[in-house]
Amino acid sequence: MIKAAGHIIYSQEELLSPPVTALLLYNFSTVSLLCHLTCCCFLLVRVYINLCCMLSEPTKHTQSLHPLNSSPATNQAESDMATTNTKTTITEIYGLKIEKNPPQSKLDELGVTTWETYTGPVCKNPWTFEGRETVYMVEGKVKLHVEGYEDQKPVEIGAGDLIVFPKGTKIIWEALEPVFKYFNLEKEK
Repeated sequence: MIKAAGHIIYSQEELLSPPVTALLLYNFSTVSLLCHLTCCCFLLVRVYINLCCMLSEPTKHTQSLHPLNSSPATNQAESDMATTNTKTTITEIYGLKIEKNPPQSKLDELGVTTWETYTGPVCKNPWTFEGRETVYMVEGKVKLHVEGYEDQKPVEIGAGDLIVFPKGTKIIWEALEPVFKYFNLEKEK
């Protein structure tokens, strides 16, 4: 056995001897077991915290679809008043119809909460609309590069926008932030 800088260094013959090998394996397995237990405990704590957060707060998507309403309205008049404080504008650009901040009553009339949902990460993908599709953005920010208008400024949409994409529209969907949206693809008649 050689000692260097306060550490014990074993020779090859000593390392292969049964008592030293057993000691090294015991220490390694103990450290390995402790690491695994620590990781498991950490994961369990994270799951517990996430569950507590989910159970203690209603999700923001269940109270009101309008992203500017931070708390549920107690009645329809209060709901309409909350959405009329923001200006609703309708724009048609590159064949797309975009309505900024539609009133909650319009969203209810369209049945937006019955539509399919999409949650997606930051990404950039080409997309072709096989049918007329209406989208309501709840979260996120997206740049739309519309085919045929590549030399023009891309259209920016975000939370609170209601967009109608005509059948056959080809775009590049560039999500600048994670997205949560409702969408409705109209059936062929």
